[in-house]
Amino acid sequence: NGDLYSISHAFDYQGNMCGIDIPDKKYGFWCMAANGSRIIQTQYPICVESCPDSTNSSHICFDPDTRTNQTVMNYKTRIFRVSPFCWPMAGDLLKQAKRARAKHVKVSTPGEFLSAVPKNSLGIFPISACIAFAVGWIYFKLLEKCVDFIVVVFVLCTTNLSLILGCWQLWSFTKYGGDGWMYGIGLISLSIVAFRLFCSGDDQIA
Repeated sequence: NGDLYSISHAFDYQGNMCGIDIPDKKYGFWCMAANGSRIIQTQYPICVESCPDSTNSSHICFDPDTRTNQTVMNYKTRIFRVSPFCWPMAGDLLKQAKRARAKHVKVSTPGEFLSAVPKNSLGIFPISACIAFAVGWIYFKLLEKCVDFIVVVFVLCTTNLSLILGCWQLWSFTKYGGDGWMYGIGLISLSIVAFRLFCSGDDQIA
């Protein structure tokens, strides 16, 4: 409907806006099913004062099966600082919450990341763009001044890292077995070839 509040604020199942219509309850929370199954009631969220961080508390939740309010035990959740929802910590419950939120804000499955579009997001994107521009500008300025040094450091770090990882893979193979020797030989060979190519190019320049 083009309503930005559907992204920046949570609503309960009765249509109340958390934090606005219910000022002292600013977070949206999906209750577990009253029958004890590993399903959260994504169609019937409630507004809560704080997000549950343990399974020792409960909330009064709407049960669609009996059409009554029931006391349901909570599950562990976490708060993303700028998000209006309590996000489950358990992986299976988190997937359900993401799907429900993505459907609510009308984004496709590849865009599920947008399901947690944060509060005050209109201020985040311009700030991110400015930071990216500043970092890019500094990077190109440094590249102009110390390109030779940067290339040397990059090549040495790359070759040494490949060599170290290759040796670690071979050591793991000798100690624990498995197929790590193939990765070890490949990484060591890569580091040798890269270093050789760098030395050849340096000799040609000289």
